[in-house]
Amino acid sequence: MKVCLLILVNIDLTARISEVKMETTLKRGLYSRVELTGETLDQQTIDSLISVEWTKTNKSSRCQCFRKYNNNDTHYSQCCGKAHFYISNNSLILENLTKQDEGLYMETIALKDKPTKHQNFTLIIDYPPRLTEIQVSWSSSTSVHLTCNVSGSFLHLMWKREGVSILEDERHSFSDRNQTLHISNISSSDYSTYSCIVSNENGQSEMHINITSENSTINQENTPSGKRQMVQIVFTSGLMFMGVLGLCVVFYCLHKHHHKSR
Repeated sequence: MKVCLLILVNIDLTARISEVKMETTLKRGLYSRVELTGETLDQQTIDSLISVEWTKTNKSSRCQCFRKYNNNDTHYSQCCGKAHFYISNNSLILENLTKQDEGLYMETIALKDKPTKHQNFTLIIDYPPRLTEIQVSWSSSTSVHLTCNVSGSFLHLMWKREGVSILEDERHSFSDRNQTLHISNISSSDYSTYSCIVSNENGQSEMHINITSENSTINQENTPSGKRQMVQIVFTSGLMFMGVLGLCVVFYCLHKHHHKSR
């Protein structure tokens, strides 16, 4: 999880413009909570406060998230989701963020006999890439193509077989930024579990697929490669145990019946 914070400060004070402007760009990674903090307000500023207002502007709309008056009258709206404002450190807390929370947030501080202050926050939501499926295409009984479909941007993509990285050689090759793995001259040892791992600066996703034979594959998203095989072994062992136990009961009943007959 990573948060990149870039602060661009542009202060413009002239006789004609009675305001202070600051620009902050905040990139959020995997966190569900973010804090937008303005400049520190001293007690004198708080005493001369008329109002504090936060608005959000995105591609489709503009709304007022929050407004606080000097008489402590406070109003929140639903457009910023679960939000809280703390005058003590001049911070707006946003929780349970989604992609819809992206946009430009502006804080406006109105003061008695002092310049109005504006501060802008550009909030960008970044997520790790997500794997949607692994497609399997057999060009012949001895040649197969595995394609890893990715939702979102990624920096790195690698393939593994039974947890071991696959390197390019005379039988293995890659295309489409490594998204497609080509395997030729397949032998029985190639029938195995293959993993696609994709990542960017915000995290990674992993998906598994079990190649057993042509037109026979099993997808296993975010599942340890041996889990399905282990379940099958346990299930088979359980059936064998029940069968043996049933035979024992039958033999016991026959023996008891024969003993009574004598």
